[in-house]
Amino acid sequence: DRCPFGDLFNNSGNAENIMLCGENGETKRSHHSSNAQNVELIREAVGIDNRVVSLEVSNSNQVQQYVNKIEKLVSEIKNKGRDASCFRNLVSFLEKATGKDSIMSDDGKSMLSESQACSELFRGFLELAQAAAKMEKEDFQSIATDMAKAATADWAGVWSKAVGSIHPGFFAKTARVFAPLIDIQPMQS
Repeated sequence: DRCPFGDLFNNSGNAENIMLCGENGETKRSHHSSNAQNVELIREAVGIDNRVVSLEVSNSNQVQQYVNKIEKLVSEIKNKGRDASCFRNLVSFLEKATGKDSIMSDDGKSMLSESQACSELFRGFLELAQAAAKMEKEDFQSIATDMAKAATADWAGVWSKAVGSIHPGFFAKTARVFAPLIDIQPMQS
């Protein structure tokens, strides 16, 4: 529920669970714009209060609906590049959440226009999608194994339950949906 992204996460978002980090490392929770005003140069947004909510992978209809949403998103991004509505809507959400009318560049030296911010989101999405499309079931199994080992404490078995809900085969199937984006370059936006 953290932020909207196309039909994949088609909710109004919850900026309360975004921690904003300024250029000097100061942090503020994004409480719609009020707490963000003291963070002049927002350098990073980090999701907090994370929770795994998995699909019931044995429910083929639910899985196919999710895959269809990813395919629709991939198609729009392939056809429209940085102009895909998911990027524009995400920029708008972040601007509203932070009370800023623009987003800081990675180097911290300038503010990005909406078009530039969409280009950066497009570039980041392509990087993630292209890497995911090349992953196999074994890669996802390795990640799940590493996650299981990462917990130093596990209050009421919450971590173990979350890691147990990871289904490498499901992730491998959905990651293949990103294959049409493998050869796309960010400059093609």
